[in-house]
Amino acid sequence: MHEMLIAILMIIGGGRLDLPPAEVQQRFAQECVDGKWGESCPALRTELEVELYGELRTLALSRESIPREVLLAAARAKFPPLAEIGLRRLESIQSPAERDGVAAAVDHPSPAIRTRARRLLEAHGDVWAKSLGRWWAESNADGWDVLLPDQVPMAAQLGLVSVDKLRYRFFASTPGRAVFTTALAPEAALAMVAPGRKTHAGTEVLATPKQMDAFNASLKEIETQMREAMAKGDYKKMEEISRAMAKASQGLSGNDTLGIQLEKEFAADPSARYVRLDNGKGRPIQAAVGRDAALGETVMVVRY
Repeated sequence: MHEMLIAILMIIGGGRLDLPPAEVQQRFAQECVDGKWGESCPALRTELEVELYGELRTLALSRESIPREVLLAAARAKFPPLAEIGLRRLESIQSPAERDGVAAAVDHPSPAIRTRARRLLEAHGDVWAKSLGRWWAESNADGWDVLLPDQVPMAAQLGLVSVDKLRYRFFASTPGRAVFTTALAPEAALAMVAPGRKTHAGTEVLATPKQMDAFNASLKEIETQMREAMAKGDYKKMEEISRAMAKASQGLSGNDTLGIQLEKEFAADPSARYVRLDNGKGRPIQAAVGRDAALGETVMVVRY
C-alpha cells in the first residue's frame, strides 16, 4: 500500500522522467532556479524530492542522524512523504529559519503536512493563531488520503473572471469554500474577479434576514385576509389584497443579497464587501473580500 501511495503522489507531483540522478540535478540547476521555471521543472523537482525521500527514509530506518538543515529542506518540499519525514524528524523548532519553514508548511496542499506543521508551531508557543490560525479549516480526509494533496478549484467553477494575483490558501479552504489572499486592495481584487457587479456591505447582508422576517409576517397577514375575502365572495377586497401582496414583494424583488452568507472572520469588519458571482441559475456562488491586518493581506472567500 505504501509503494502504491508513493507512485500516486509522484504522478500528481509532476510525473516521472527517465533520467539519471546527475542529469536531473544538472537540468534543474539550469532550468528551474534564479526566477526560471520551465515546463519540465515540476517533474524535475519531483525526481529530486523522491530521490531525497529515499535517502532520508533509509537513514531514518537505520536510525542515523540527519542534519537539521537537510530536514528543514525536506519540510519545505512539495512531495508529501518528504515533507512529512522532514517535519517529523525536526521534532521541534529551534531557529527563526525553522520557524519560517514550518509556517510555510502550514499551507501545504497535503492535509497531513498542514496538521503536522500546525502542531509544531503550537508546541513552539507560536503566535500563528492570531494570523493563520483564525483561518484554519480542518480537513475531512482520513487514512492514506491525508497525504494526497487537495485540488485547487478552477476559476470557472468559482464564478471568477480571473485568479491572477490571487494565492489559493489550502489551510483555510474546504470543499465548497475557497480562500485566497492577495496584495491587491479589496476594491481592486473585487474589480478584477467580478467587474461591473454590485457589491454589498456586511450590514446589508445582515439586514436581509430581517427583511425576510418582516415580509413573511406581512404575507401571513395578507393570506389570512385573502381567505376571509374569498369566504365572503368579496372580489373587490381580493383585488386590493392582491395589490398589497405585489407591493410587499417589491421590497425583495431584485435583492441579490438573498442567500448570501456572512463570513465569521469578517463579522467585525464593517469594510468587508460581498458580491454574488452566479447569474441566478444553478448553485449560488458568492465572494466576500476584506483586509486582514494580522496577515497583512486582502482575503477573498468564495463559497460555491
